[in-house]
Amino acid sequence: MVEIAATTFAHVQISPGLVLRPTASSLPCKSQKIKSFELSTNQERWRIGRAPASAAGTGACNQTGPEQLLTRRELDRTKREKATAKRRVFFLDVNPLCYEGSTPSLRNFGHWVSLFLSEVSRCDPVIAVIQVEGHEADDVVATLVDQVLQKGYRVVIASPDKDFKQLISGDVQIVMPMPELGRWSFYTLKHYIAQYNCEPCSDLSLRCILGDDVDGVPGLQHLAPAFGRKTAVKLLKKHGSLENLLNAAAVRTVGKQYAQDALTKHADHLRRNYEVLALKRDVNVVLREELLAERNSCNDSVAWSDFFKLL
Repeated sequence: MVEIAATTFAHVQISPGLVLRPTASSLPCKSQKIKSFELSTNQERWRIGRAPASAAGTGACNQTGPEQLLTRRELDRTKREKATAKRRVFFLDVNPLCYEGSTPSLRNFGHWVSLFLSEVSRCDPVIAVIQVEGHEADDVVATLVDQVLQKGYRVVIASPDKDFKQLISGDVQIVMPMPELGRWSFYTLKHYIAQYNCEPCSDLSLRCILGDDVDGVPGLQHLAPAFGRKTAVKLLKKHGSLENLLNAAAVRTVGKQYAQDALTKHADHLRRNYEVLALKRDVNVVLREELLAERNSCNDSVAWSDFFKLL
């Protein structure tokens, strides 16, 4: 058994959000003061004071009305939801960030990782997966994701690798570097369904049918040109997975004749695609509990400044 020796990064401080208290406070914009919050004991409501008249019309604060009322029950519910919310653990797929196009680039690595730590992961633990001998990094990440989910955390995978889309769920998201936008961008279950019109559990099956030019996996259209995305999505929605679809096609008609012929004639080809594209989740690695602690970012700015000076 290999114990994962991943790199962790320091904790990033975050300014706390506005906390409702029955004392004077200020709006989080241009230091505009507001009146003290008032507590009406007979109604048990918090009353949020208005910004001074001088702030009105300046555009400095986005207020929807002169005042808002929040019941104490609503405040208690918000506190409970925050207390019970699952903490996030980030997995950073390092290798793709070390290249600008096909050219190795330490500057590209430094740019994206420093941006990731300062604007994305913040105080959440970050596990940087570089290499485990004899295994692909994405298989290591997939194995560790399962371990972290079993501990009750949510997971965010930081990588441009589309293979990770097969792991997306309500508790697993992806955040990808977007060079054209100059920032990282989250990709969630909602984004996936909007893009592909099917659930992520069908992602691997869909890619097996459509193929993947980057990974050198030929799709079914090379063998049956009429079998396209629309047909694949329709059949997978009905049957749930590639294996279920192939098993059904072996004993009964599952669609139009061209689809039926393609699935029965090229079942072995599709199963080989599955073996190539599926992420392995049984790599012999163990995640140490201490790697799930919050980060400490006190040396982040100095460390990255020294790093860029060396380039």
